[in-house]
Amino acid sequence: MKILMLSSYVTIDSRPKYKRNRTGFGYMVYDIARSVAEKEDVEMLLSDTRDEAFEQERIRFLARSYGRFFRYLWQSLSIGVVIGMWKKYKMSKGASVRLLYYWLISGYYRHVLRTGQYDLVHIHGCRFNTELWIRLCQQEKQKFVVTLHGLNSFSDNVPLEPAGKRYERDFLRRVAEGEIPITVISTGMKRIIEAEYQQTAIKNMSVVCNSFSFLQNFPKLDVRGKYGIPNDAKIILYIGNVCPRKNQGALVRAFNLLPNELADKTYVLFLGATIVSTTYNITELAKSLPYKEHLIVCGAIDKELVPNYYAQGDAVALLSISEGFGLSLIEGMHFGLPCLCFDDIDAYDDIYAPEAVVGVHEHADECVAKGLETLLTTEWDKTAIRKASERFEADTMADNYIRVFNSIVNS
Repeated sequence: MKILMLSSYVTIDSRPKYKRNRTGFGYMVYDIARSVAEKEDVEMLLSDTRDEAFEQERIRFLARSYGRFFRYLWQSLSIGVVIGMWKKYKMSKGASVRLLYYWLISGYYRHVLRTGQYDLVHIHGCRFNTELWIRLCQQEKQKFVVTLHGLNSFSDNVPLEPAGKRYERDFLRRVAEGEIPITVISTGMKRIIEAEYQQTAIKNMSVVCNSFSFLQNFPKLDVRGKYGIPNDAKIILYIGNVCPRKNQGALVRAFNLLPNELADKTYVLFLGATIVSTTYNITELAKSLPYKEHLIVCGAIDKELVPNYYAQGDAVALLSISEGFGLSLIEGMHFGLPCLCFDDIDAYDDIYAPEAVVGVHEHADECVAKGLETLLTTEWDKTAIRKASERFEADTMADNYIRVFNSIVNS
């Protein structure tokens, strides 16, 4: 099977141009592509980075340049599509400029579809550019599927402009009506969509959970030495950009409600870039509390160094208000680490295993503190936790995507 994957970008640490957007989305799309490429013929076309063609980990990245875009401009979608979307959604000036750019490159995308002889096009994300790629596939009678890596229109904490959220709601309505085949990364996302559009089973929607991946030989780092953590203290990892949606503040506040004998022997490392905010500053919050030295904001960490943190850590926490999947939870499980999270995140039913996960039902700080105490005092079986993580190996994820691809191609 020959597959074309479309995405705004991917994150590849070994290539400078592809390190500009270092996000969970970027890493995951790349992981999906390379896992599927182990089994099928995969080409990838990215819209937000100009570059020459190259091949990496069996994925053929197609060339992108303004010369190519203008050469095939005559094959672009009708400009009326852009005008119609602009009038309908009243998008911001920035979004309008981006949409115009995506229209400009649509002729080259059409050329790629016509010459590539693909069995399926796999589109990642739900943005205005998604609509243009869908229109092209429909016009060229090309079978396709869209993967949603999260839901942006169901939470006020997701930083997406209202026009983008309105588009996502319209997109999901068309999914519910059977027009667009999609995959989602958790059963919780599927349940939310079905409830919103009063459908008990949307046949053209499948669940394919994310996977984890690590370098086999990663650069070594002494985590305890770097942050001055005693050998007899436990380390809790909280991985994700520091922002209101990821809700690191909940763990900061709960930590200071722990019994002193537990807090004295526990440190929390917050890994991830800080999203600048005048109203959300966990560093300042931590400084105002008794155990401020035990709450360490590490900043962005190179992905190749992250396995050291898991290997030397004792547990993982993720208390997001809105969370499409929760990759750090299954990554931690792969290293035998128990996890703490709210039981209302989208992927809870997929991730939960009693031998590995502490689920917190209420969002109150006192409830988080009780869950944290359970996390720290339970005698966990690392072997059982690692076994639970096998559901999320890359090979399993690839097989599940290919199963969906085959069902669409053969329909």
